[in-house]
Amino acid sequence: LGAIYGGICTPSEAAAVSVFYAAFVGLFVYKKINFKDCVQIFVKTCCTAGVCGFMVFCVSMVSRIFMVENLNGVVEALLNAMGGNRYVILLCVNILLILFGMFLDDSSAMYICAPILTPVLANFGIDPVHFAAIMIVNLGLGCITPPCASVLFMGARVGKSSLTKMLPSTYSLILFVWLPMLAILTLFPDVALWLPRVMLGYGA
Repeated sequence: LGAIYGGICTPSEAAAVSVFYAAFVGLFVYKKINFKDCVQIFVKTCCTAGVCGFMVFCVSMVSRIFMVENLNGVVEALLNAMGGNRYVILLCVNILLILFGMFLDDSSAMYICAPILTPVLANFGIDPVHFAAIMIVNLGLGCITPPCASVLFMGARVGKSSLTKMLPSTYSLILFVWLPMLAILTLFPDVALWLPRVMLGYGA
């Protein structure tokens, strides 16, 4: 994480470094695995990567179909019919993205929503970087919101806890942290844009 936040490497590169580090520690420090185990781990990893790759392919095809069928134009016409008010549009987008996050994993939702909504919202004067920040927060919120709450289920399994024990604190997090943060981010674009402007000269 330090390498990612420090700009030393990308998330993919950091994942590769983590794999080599974990393999070294497992083989030579803790000695909990051997080279035979590494083969099985490699096979399972390839299977998981194949499933993820196929999922991305399918979602990309769905996104491409939406583009060919001009769903962008349909969405833009619908938003224009609502009056074209910036804040009404952002409210509708927030609700839509939370719903997507509740029923899809974040990668799939991004592949479907980003190509459709980014050019449409740009036509209404909403900055793409601002929209990207809104999308990430919304999809993260959706991932911890029932009924699906995929991240909660994974957290319960890893932490060996029950979902019912996690829900009260999760609801508190959503109500008192996540939703206020989302509202501030939506209403004040500079919250998302100041860092790119300072570090990269974005929009200058």
